[in-house]
Amino acid sequence: MSNIYSDKWFDVFLQAQSGDTTKQEVDFLARHLPQPHYHTILDLCCGNGRHARLLATTGYQVTAVDCSHKLIQEAAARSCKAISFETLDMRQLSELQGQFDAVINLWQSFGFFDEEENQEVLRQIRSKLLPRGRLILDVYHRGFFERHQGERQLVILGTRVHEEKYVTNKRLQVILTYLDTGETDRFDWRVYDPDELGDELQALGFRCKTRCTDFDEALLATPERPRMQLVFEAVDG
Repeated sequence: MSNIYSDKWFDVFLQAQSGDTTKQEVDFLARHLPQPHYHTILDLCCGNGRHARLLATTGYQVTAVDCSHKLIQEAAARSCKAISFETLDMRQLSELQGQFDAVINLWQSFGFFDEEENQEVLRQIRSKLLPRGRLILDVYHRGFFERHQGERQLVILGTRVHEEKYVTNKRLQVILTYLDTGETDRFDWRVYDPDELGDELQALGFRCKTRCTDFDEALLATPERPRMQLVFEAVDG
């Protein structure tokens, strides 16, 4: 089954993310969500809550949701009571109470579904934003992966990983095999270029405020880098 993150994946890839990396990412969020105007944040697909925890310590009121009940339990156990955690599939945002000043969706946590369902997720995000609310996405740049297809071996935190990745019909398929145990993770995302994603969101009532890479506004989102950050603002009407 694709897009089910295994315990092995979290042990290898999530543990490799340093506190400095999280701080850089949250600093970027804070620059584009200045308080007090942006105070309530929905962390959509929050994972282990690393962003939610740091945002809460800087004064934001955070609601964090993820489809994994196990991750939500772990995140809640490690976090302050100021964060509201909930197990929820991102396709069911309409079931979540209230609206927010901002929605964040980080670490390639969008594009899991078919075109219609991905569009519906964006529509539901729009409905959860207050007037002039902002959406911040951190997603893969399709152009990078079109240029970097194939197989390679990685060593991450001492674990050898065989990686296969291919782009077909605007979807990125990734197979990770952990060579020490033989376990396998499979992922399949719809991936975008910045103009394409910008056009889709504009049609849903957003305008793009910023697009960059490496959480650095001075660096343009280009196919030279794997990830891009896009900041959108909900417009009236």
